[in-house]
Parts: sequence; structure tokens; C-alpha cells
Amino acid sequence: MLPLAAAQARFHQYINQRSLLFVDVKTRYAELYVLEKTIALKEENLGILDSYRELALSGFRSGNAPMVNVVKVDMEREAAITEIELLKDKKKPLEVQFNLLLNRERIMPVVIADSLRLGQNLALKKETENGNLFEAHPTLVALDSEKTALNSRITAIEKDGLPKFGLGVDYSIISKRTDANPEMNGQDAIMPMVTVTLPIFRKKYKAAKKEVEFMQVEVEARQTAQKNNLQSSYEMTLYELNQTEKLLKLYEEQLERIDQATHLYVSGFANNTADFEEVLTMNQQKLLIQTQQLEALKNGFVAQAQLEYVRSKTE
Repeated sequence: MLPLAAAQARFHQYINQRSLLFVDVKTRYAELYVLEKTIALKEENLGILDSYRELALSGFRSGNAPMVNVVKVDMEREAAITEIELLKDKKKPLEVQFNLLLNRERIMPVVIADSLRLGQNLALKKETENGNLFEAHPTLVALDSEKTALNSRITAIEKDGLPKFGLGVDYSIISKRTDANPEMNGQDAIMPMVTVTLPIFRKKYKAAKKEVEFMQVEVEARQTAQKNNLQSSYEMTLYELNQTEKLLKLYEEQLERIDQATHLYVSGFANNTADFEEVLTMNQQKLLIQTQQLEALKNGFVAQAQLEYVRSKTE
């Protein structure tokens, strides 16, 4: 029983490590997704800045705007080009990390999907009232197996500390004598045997049993702590998913309003009724919200992966 319980504990620990690996893989993938989409956004923004530069030049040539507007656009373009180069430099080490997690060649290209998919977990109802929510989690099942193994050790120690009785037969081969002829000459001897083994070092068995009992208390404490950790992680991931849902909705609404404001500012500048600085400000604000949108999506995807781990069950 003892080797089987210990093997089961190790197996469930392996299941847990595999689940944690899945979380790491999804986290690295989400980081790569955000990086690639951010690069695409900034490259798209370069095209927008080019159009704003032409707008500023047109205003300067017509005498309706100063040349400083062109200089401001050029400054933003230079900053954007540098940011894109830095992000591209960051991509390679992230791809290496992702490939190593999957035990693949370091230089293998990583194909990124068009979007990160968030499942229905965003609308997941709380299950904290269900006390058995985490009972089948691999970490807790592994600890249950450890407790079973320790119980088996106590049983074995108690048996070793009991007196032992044995029954047997002693058989002796006797050669036939030639110098005399006693009764039953040459017949082999068969003698029944009874053995009794009394444990002398009782303190040794008591100490061994006490040690295992202390180990049982330690396992119980780890089990309680792990349940609390799972519950805490569960609550936090639900919060993060709820936050993601609200932020994504907010950013979508803000982007719609920014597009409306940008259109008005561009039209106003062309008609000499708006400041070009407002056009650039709106463009920066839009890019900021788009990157925040990507970050919120990534956080939701990672939280979803973490929730799947917390609610995972042993096989």
C-alpha cells in the first residue's frame, strides 16, 4: 500500500506541474500576441502621421498654419519608428522562451492568431458556496495520497512493535550407525518448533510512530494552506475577468468617441477653426487606448488560463 500511495502522490504532482506549464505557455503566447499587435498598431499609426504631415504642410503652404506643426509630426514619427524597432528587438527573446516551454527548436517561428479568444468564463457565476469546488484538484489529491502513505507507515510501525510468534519444523538427517544398533537407528529426526520474538526497544517504535504523526500534521497544514491558496486565486481571477469585461467595453466606447472627435478636429484644422495640436493629441490618445485594450485582453486571457488551472481536476 505504501509504495502505491507514494506513486499516486507523485503522479498527481506531475499532473499539477503539467497544468502549470499550460498556464505558462498561454501567458507567453498572450505576451507575443500583444507585442505583435502593438507593432502593427504603431506601424499603422506611422501612416496616419504621414497623412497628418501632409495636412500640416498644406496648412503651412496656404499660410494658415505655422511650420512648427510639421516639426511636431516629424518628432512623433521618429519616436514611433524607434518604439517599433525596440518592440521588434523584444520579440525574439519572447519567441525563444515560448519555444523552450514547448520543447521546440529555439528559432522556430511562432504563428500568432488574429485575436485572443475569451470564452464564456467572463460571465462565470461564483461557485464559492460549493465547498467541494477544489477537492479534485491535483495538488489536494496528491496530499491525500501522502496522507494515505503515512497511515500505511503507522500501521507498519505498529505491526513491527507487536510480539511475533512462529511455528515450524526442524528436520535433521541422521546417518545409520554401524558400530551399534540402537532403536530407530538411521531414522531422520523431525522436531516441531515454536518461536517467540519480543520487541525489546519499544521506545524506538514509539518515536518512529510519533515522527510519522508529526508528518501527518504537516501534511494537513499544507492541505489547508493549499485550499486557501486555490480559493484566493479563484476569487482574484474572477475579479480580473470581470475587470477585463468592463475595460474592454469602456475602451470600445472611448475609441468610437475619439474617432468622432478626431474627424471634427481634422475638419476644423482644414477650415482654420481648430488647433493642429488637438489633432495630434487625439491621435496619441487613440493609440494609448488601443494599447490599453490589448493589455486588458491579454490580462483577461491569462486570468482565464489561471482560472482553468484553479478549477482543474485530476485524471
